[in-house]
Amino acid sequence: MSPDEQLMIQVKNGHIDKMSGLFERYHIAIYNYFRKMQLDKGLSEDLTQTVFERALKYRHTFQNEYVFRPWLYRIASNVRNDHFRGLKKEREKEEHIKKSLLSNSYTIDDYSSDRKEYLKLALKKLDPDQRELIYLTKYENMKYAEVGALLGYSESNVKVKIFRAMKSLKNHYFKIDKNATRG
Repeated sequence: MSPDEQLMIQVKNGHIDKMSGLFERYHIAIYNYFRKMQLDKGLSEDLTQTVFERALKYRHTFQNEYVFRPWLYRIASNVRNDHFRGLKKEREKEEHIKKSLLSNSYTIDDYSSDRKEYLKLALKKLDPDQRELIYLTKYENMKYAEVGALLGYSESNVKVKIFRAMKSLKNHYFKIDKNATRG
């Protein structure tokens, strides 16, 4: 049994401080693994940290017959896969929200309570004219021609104003959502 496996067995048996020796030996190699996977420096550093956190968390799964290095790289591979799976889900969620925001059938009841709150906050960030346009077209389901007649705009002018308002709403919403999910 190599020194790495001996250290990991000690970590498994509760000597958490022994993980520092394994970290010192492998953190640069794991970081380089992520960098070679075309990930940027900051993300590679974060994922490297996650690998060692998971190694500690799942230390009980390490078996005496395992070789430490492949076991650690399996964790690194899982961390990378989890990261990209999370990105894919986030992109799908953003696409769904974009489609909902841009469709005329959108209502605030389509979202969970935290999403509703983000949307309310984003709406408050719009100027009052944009908020009014969105309210009339999305909540009151008024046609562009009706809104134009009400506010003194042409139908094509209302379309342009709605497009800009929705784009602004979307930007505010994603800023709020991104900040909330970081926190």
